[in-house]
Amino acid sequence: MNQEQHLLKIKELLKQRQHISTRELATYFKVSFDTARRDVIHLTSTGQAIRVHGGLMATRKSSIYRIAPSENVENWTEMLQDMKSRGLEQVELFLSD
Repeated sequence: MNQEQHLLKIKELLKQRQHISTRELATYFKVSFDTARRDVIHLTSTGQAIRVHGGLMATRKSSIYRIAPSENVENWTEMLQDMKSRGLEQVELFLSD
């Protein structure tokens, strides 16, 4: 299995588990720890995963950043509809200033 195949499989695993350690990746793919670490570095440096102590965590694609000229029902509605169109099903944290 080449690196591209590893990366695709790691992303599939992250969808199922949300977190996977570098040691687990090395065992799963039967490669050295350093090889698994290179996969971790690649995925995190390209924004495809978040590096955490000892491994990877899945990214959240529904995060948005928006500056609105004012707070009104139209701006809130547009922002929330945009989030819903991207597949947001449940809000865990919502910050506003």
